[in-house]
Amino acid sequence: MKAIFKKDFLSYFRNVVGWLFLGINLVYFGIQMTTYNLLNGYANVNYPLSFLAIVFTIMLPILTMRSFAEERKNKTDQLLYTAPVSVFKIVAGKYLAMLLIFGILCGIICVTPFIMHFYGEIPVSENYLSIFGFFLFGAAEIAIGLFISSLFENVIIAAIVTYVILLFGMFSNTMVSNFGADNLFTKFVSIFNIIGPCDDLFSGVLSLKGIVYYASIIFLCFFLTIQVIEKRRYKISKKTFSFTAFSATGIVIAIAAVICGNVLIQKVPVKYSEIDFTQEKLYKLSKETKSYLKKYKTDTMIYVYGTKSAVSDIEKKTLQEMKETNSHIKVKYVDPSTNPSFAEQYTSDSLSAGSLIVVNNSTTTSNGSGAAASSGSATTAASSQRFKVVSASDIFLTDMDYSTYQSYTTGYDGEGQIISALTYVSSKDMPKIYELTGHDEVAVSGTFSAAIQKLNLEDDSFSFLNTDAVPDDCNLLIINAPQSDFSMNDVTKLKAYIDGGGKVMINFEFSAVSKLTNLKAMLTEYGVTVPDGIVVENDADYYSSSQLFILPNVESTDATTDLIGKLSVITPYSVAMQYNSDDGSGNTYTPILTTSDSSFIKGAYTTADDINNISDGTITKDDSDIAGPLTVGLRVDTSAGGQLTLYGSAYTFVDNTNEIVSGRNEKLFSQSISSAVPDKISDTVSIPSKSYNNSYITVSQKLVMIYGILFSVLLPVFLIIFGIVLWGVRRKY
Repeated sequence: MKAIFKKDFLSYFRNVVGWLFLGINLVYFGIQMTTYNLLNGYANVNYPLSFLAIVFTIMLPILTMRSFAEERKNKTDQLLYTAPVSVFKIVAGKYLAMLLIFGILCGIICVTPFIMHFYGEIPVSENYLSIFGFFLFGAAEIAIGLFISSLFENVIIAAIVTYVILLFGMFSNTMVSNFGADNLFTKFVSIFNIIGPCDDLFSGVLSLKGIVYYASIIFLCFFLTIQVIEKRRYKISKKTFSFTAFSATGIVIAIAAVICGNVLIQKVPVKYSEIDFTQEKLYKLSKETKSYLKKYKTDTMIYVYGTKSAVSDIEKKTLQEMKETNSHIKVKYVDPSTNPSFAEQYTSDSLSAGSLIVVNNSTTTSNGSGAAASSGSATTAASSQRFKVVSASDIFLTDMDYSTYQSYTTGYDGEGQIISALTYVSSKDMPKIYELTGHDEVAVSGTFSAAIQKLNLEDDSFSFLNTDAVPDDCNLLIINAPQSDFSMNDVTKLKAYIDGGGKVMINFEFSAVSKLTNLKAMLTEYGVTVPDGIVVENDADYYSSSQLFILPNVESTDATTDLIGKLSVITPYSVAMQYNSDDGSGNTYTPILTTSDSSFIKGAYTTADDINNISDGTITKDDSDIAGPLTVGLRVDTSAGGQLTLYGSAYTFVDNTNEIVSGRNEKLFSQSISSAVPDKISDTVSIPSKSYNNSYITVSQKLVMIYGILFSVLLPVFLIIFGIVLWGVRRKY
């Protein structure tokens, strides 16, 4: 085998074929890598590899057509078949020779992530998993080309047949999607989807199913090639080959084994067959979701609007793992082309593919129409069931690129939306929170407003100007970034609510704190003082890009599950809360977020202009500044049964800040609400959305040009010219 491997491998480089194969593939990869990774700054090579997969498929036949077809054409196969070498070693030698050439290509590509890591933080595991997926994809296609080459004597015919079969495998998934239905034909065609398992690996999922699929292709093609050669080896004089009963039986057994192996691996639960390498763990359920599902006891049907082929892979994986985790949850896909009126039972709105209808199948109530309120009213007997409609637009978060006026997907919230719907259909009522207005408060919005909805809370607002008291149905009152002070009448109403057992969350905005004289005076009655000034952190381990962007220590509380420690949440431009835990008031003080001993309150900084006037980027402590450690998140349980949750920065709960810490601020917000009213939000969890935001690298235009010329021009052109020169010299001599 070694001699055959060496002979074939060197033969590719003794003529122009091997050099041409490497050079052309590198040209296209270099162009895509330069444009996508270096110029646009994306830190993942999956897109250039996706494009290269098409180029590789087109180029592969020039490599594989020579393996056996050219041997037959030149009559050198007779020497090969009569040599004292087993057929297995003959086939293995030729296959490994081509695989090594492809491995050289992949080895050069492996340099790309290494270069990119010098210019920013990159997802290393995702990058090399993508390259591994491309290698498996190529290894399977080489095996197919090897088998086809063994069937023909004419190298051109072998190349054409290989080209047609591989392109069919590349675009079979598109055919299934365009067909728009799940039936026997689409299922049969999807078997030949050779790029599908590679897409999983490109997206950051190490799929055992994909590995088995590629391994089975390699095994089957390897086995069939051996069968073809065996027949020809002992019947060299014949122009055609025939199968004996033994070989036919072997082929049937091999095909059956491949089919059974792939069918069985499909039965393996997703949690055992896939490893998620993505930074955000997009394709795996969070620990909170798994914990919730283990306790979920309500028989529930999740109707997925659309065929399987029309629904995104990430949503299908989420639903599949939820179904595998809890036997009470069933999933059914509804084809709108065959059942066009199905959605009308639950909503009058038009649904797009991937929308969900979550239905409580264990009981029938009169609460169904309320569940559909956000998506339209139920119109038939389905309204006797408790259900919730989740639109596809809520599952996939989008944003607008105003330079092109096109929307693009920024995140995935399927897990959170489904858990929210499950909580809703299994509960009897919805708690209610209110946001206070009338003091120029900032409304909770974006991701944090969605978090309230995912907790299945009704969100309303009111002002003390038109009411004598906090509404009786208020389970939690949120006062977010008040800009003007409370009147004494407002303070009286607010204090009456707290003393009556009410729960309040106050998020301060540092530049307005000095104006809140009456509100701060009320807080002192509960043992809390809020000094004017902004918190500055001097310990580099406790701040991010600025001394004002604090990375506080997250204390162990009901509101901080899985967030405890440093580098978990970020709270920019914060004020501090001070208290005396031994004041004898009967109040209980529980710190949530604390700073380091090196922090201090810069009392002179009370406005935005003060911050803007910092010239050198460094803030030093004066003797008049209050020294740390400081509390920037605090919960007070009053002796009368009320509760105050205080955060020093309302900027903690805005989308831009939340993205910095991958959604953990949203988690803190949700858990703070849940812990404030645990009797009203029992057995529920709010799962933060998962960001699609890619890691980015920054490469100067000069380096982009240098790397672009190197990978797109110099290296591939050198390989091609060197190969042509070498071939010409060998022909001359």
